[in-house]
Order: sequence, then C-alpha cells, then structure tokens
Amino acid sequence: MAIRARVEDPPLFSIIIPSYQRPGPLSACLASLGQLNFRQTDFEVIVADDGSPAPLEQTVAYDGSAGEVRWVRHSVNEGPASARNRAAEIARGQCLVFIDDDTLAEPDWLKQIQQTLCLSPGCAVGGKVVNGQPKKLCAAADQAILDAVYAYYNPDPSRARFFASMNLAVPADAFHQLGGFDTSYRVSEDREFCSRWLASGRGLVYAGDAVLIHDGHRNLAAFWRRHYEFGKGAYRFRSVEAHKAAGRVRLEPSNFYRSLLTAPFRSGVSLRTVVVCGLVGLSQAASALGFFSQSWRDHNSTGRSS
Repeated sequence: MAIRARVEDPPLFSIIIPSYQRPGPLSACLASLGQLNFRQTDFEVIVADDGSPAPLEQTVAYDGSAGEVRWVRHSVNEGPASARNRAAEIARGQCLVFIDDDTLAEPDWLKQIQQTLCLSPGCAVGGKVVNGQPKKLCAAADQAILDAVYAYYNPDPSRARFFASMNLAVPADAFHQLGGFDTSYRVSEDREFCSRWLASGRGLVYAGDAVLIHDGHRNLAAFWRRHYEFGKGAYRFRSVEAHKAAGRVRLEPSNFYRSLLTAPFRSGVSLRTVVVCGLVGLSQAASALGFFSQSWRDHNSTGRSS
C-alpha cells in the first residue's frame, strides 16, 4: 500500500467512527483528532450515526480542529458493523482506520499507524488501547481482559491474530474486496473480520506505539450486559467456524481463561486487584451465560445444535 501522496491525491487515511446517541464522548473523540501530529489534508474523518434519535450532526460539539467531518446516517440502529461499512462506502482514503466514539487519540497515533503500514505493505494494523478511567473498577477489568486477549492472540506482533475494531487500520481496497464487516454480527464483528482476513492470506500486525485511550465508563449492570452480549457473539462465531470445519463448537484452552483471571495481578497484589479479578470472573460468567443462551436458542430454533 502506498502511503505517500501528491497534492491531488485522495487522503491517505479515512478515520471512521461509528456512534449511537453519545454526542459527549464523540465530541471529545473529534477534539483529540484535531491534536494529531499529522498533516490535516492527509486524513478525513467520517462519523457513521447509527440511528441516534437526535441526529449527532446537530447535537455534537465540534470546533473544526480536525477538518470537515463527513456524516452518514442510518435511519434505525443497525449495529457498528453496518455503520462502519456504510462509512467505508463513501471513504476516499487509501486506508480505513476504525476507532470508537469513546476513544481519544494520542498525538502520534496516526503517525505510528502510517509507519507500521509502510513496513508491512498489504497488512492490517491494530494499535494499542489503554484505559482512560483507571480509577473505575469495571474499566480496569475491561482493560485487564483486553490485555490478556492481546497477549494470548498476538505474542508475535508481526503475526497477530486478533484486534478489536476500536483501533484497527485496513487497506481500503482489501477491505472492500473482502466484503467489509459481516453485518449479521452486532458484537464480535471484529473477531469474525480478523478471522476472515487471515483466511484470505493477508496479515495482521500490531503497532504498540499507536495508542488510543479508551475513555468509556460502565456501571456494573452495563458491564454485565456487555459481556453477556460478547458471549452470544462468541457462540455465533464459534458455531460458524465449527460448521466450516465440519467439527464441534470449541472453546479456548483452559490456560487462556487462567490468563484472564491472573491478568489483574500483573501489577501486584492488593485489595483493588482482588476486586478487579472478581469482576473479570464475573465477566466470564456473563459471557458463559450469553454463550449457552445463544446455543440453546439456536438449537431450539433449528431443532439441532449448530
């Protein structure tokens, strides 16, 4: 993928942000893009409003520091996969960079994405996500889980296997050739996309210096619901993969789940880390319930197990 551009060329990057009914976090996200150490004419910003009752274009506070924002809007909420695909249809950039509306870009974030793409032509690049709410226990648990997942799937940064779609850069031509995100997924769409990307013979590379700060905050009820939905998405992904291989639905090995539970203790042992470990365990209980709930529904809707 060519990263250098002439004046008359389209922008190098299209930064795509799906958003639903969150003008506050979106405003902060856009403001952070205005602080990038990157020439503004070399990137564009597209917000995909996923059916917010009040159009975000009318409610978001934005000072124009990241240039003109392009807007696409669904009339109903269809999920982030569909929103990202809709934005990708109008994107002009040579590379599509997907982030979430509750993330904040570090000033050198896009520059680090560019450098990694130059070193790994044709690959998709995943950046690092760090917790912007370190005092919030649920946020700390989410970060511990993500860190453990990345350590498990991406021990070799040049041969990674999974990135969350909140910090993911994909060459535009390859994204369209692959068909974009699978819109039948409302969660785990990034997991499915990475699997399909690798199956096509393309590579995933980790850029640890391309940092986004995740500024999301969830209470305990929202934390439970989120991981319950992750479990449902995980079952769907696993059952589809099992069908392709004519095998059974399989889970990760036991050492993966041990690594999740021990992840909070990497920074030491304290009452706080014990509580965070308990929340990680709670997340896995929620995911297991969602997983088996979806399995039960699929079994009863088809009369057989997937």
